[in-house]
Amino acid sequence: MTHGGPGFASDVLTSVIYKEYQAGFYGLSTAGNVVLFFLVTIIAYPMMRFFNRMELDL
Repeated sequence: MTHGGPGFASDVLTSVIYKEYQAGFYGLSTAGNVVLFFLVTIIAYPMMRFFNRMELDL
């Protein structure tokens, strides 16, 4: 959509983490992975609870 955009404008978090790792910024890529882990957990845990409740209602 942005044809690459300026800088990291059109990158997603995982590609930024990968580029940081390839550039040798291991601390930044590890911190990015921790942030990604918490984002996925924040999204997945409520969904898991919601779907488990739906299963009990059937």
